[in-house]
Amino acid sequence: MLRLEGFMEIQKLHHDGVSVSEIARQLNLDRKTVLVRSQIMMLMAEVPSASTTRVGTEAEEVEG
Repeated sequence: MLRLEGFMEIQKLHHDGVSVSEIARQLNLDRKTVLVRSQIMMLMAEVPSASTTRVGTEAEEVEG
């Protein structure tokens, strides 16, 4: 299983409500591996990508 495919499969199963232990059994992975990959996916979801983040685009109010 390729790395991206593995992450995507874990994400799909987790979204479907499958337990970490069951995901590990189905994908023949250690439970800790599934936990780490799940945590990485959650962190990646929280951090906006560089392509969607704009620096200095907020309008600044000037008091005069």
